[in-house]
Amino acid sequence: MFDSGVGGLTVLKAFRQAFPTADIHYVGDTLHMPYGDKSPENIQDFSRKIARYLRNSGAELIVIACNSASSWAFEAVCQEADDIPVLDVVRPVVHYLAQQSDVNWVGLVGTRATVQSGIYPRLLKAIAPHIHIETLATPLLAPLVEEGIQLHDLNRILVRHYLQQMPLDQAQALVLACTHYPVLHDVFQELLGPQIQVLNPGQVLANQCKAQGMDFAGTGNLFCEVTEYTPAFEKTAERLLGYPISLQTVDLRS
Repeated sequence: MFDSGVGGLTVLKAFRQAFPTADIHYVGDTLHMPYGDKSPENIQDFSRKIARYLRNSGAELIVIACNSASSWAFEAVCQEADDIPVLDVVRPVVHYLAQQSDVNWVGLVGTRATVQSGIYPRLLKAIAPHIHIETLATPLLAPLVEEGIQLHDLNRILVRHYLQQMPLDQAQALVLACTHYPVLHDVFQELLGPQIQVLNPGQVLANQCKAQGMDFAGTGNLFCEVTEYTPAFEKTAERLLGYPISLQTVDLRS
C-alpha cells in the first residue's frame, strides 16, 4: 500500500478494521509529497518505483492509497506489478456511486492532479451518465494534514472557503478525492449537514473488498516506511492510527 504521505493511512486504517489479520507493508513517499502538485509523468515515475519495490518485497496485492496516483498511474502500476492484483481508490468510489439509486448530483474535492485528470467524470459518464458531478481542486488541505495540524481552526476556515465555491444545493454526496481529506471528515460533514453523504474512498474500497469475499491471511503485522523521515509524519500517523508505529526509511531514487 502506498501514498505520497500520511493520507494513505486512512485507507490502511479502513483495511485494518475490515481485515485485522492482513499483513500490510506501507510506503509513504514523503520525499515527493504532495503528489497533487506534480506532473503526470512524475507521478507515474514515483508510482512505478514504489510498485517495483513492493513487488520485489513480496507483495501479493498492491493498493494505490492515493487519488493522484490512482488517477494518473493506475495503468503504470499494473504494468509494474505484472501478475500481482492492483486496487486503487478511484474506481471503487465510482462503482459505489453508480449503484446508488438516489444519487444523481455529486460534488468532489481533491488535489489539482486528480481534478485535472478528469478521471471521475470520465468513469462516471461511462457507467452512470445520469450522475452530474462538480469538481474542485482544494490543494491547501493535504499539506496541513501532513503537518499534523488537522485540528487547527485553519482547516475549518479552509474547508468552509472551498465548499462556498461549489454549488452543492442539489448534491446528495461529496467525494473526498484525496486520502488525506478523511482526516477532516467530521469538519466536512458538519459544514455540509446530514443530507449530504461524505465519502471516504478508503472506507468504500475496504467495504467493497469485504463484500466481494476477499480475505487476507496473516498475523496483522504493519511495516511502515517513508522515503524521507519527518517527525510530523510519525506524529500524525500515530494520532491517526491510534497507536505507536515503527517507522523505517527507504531510498527508492535509484
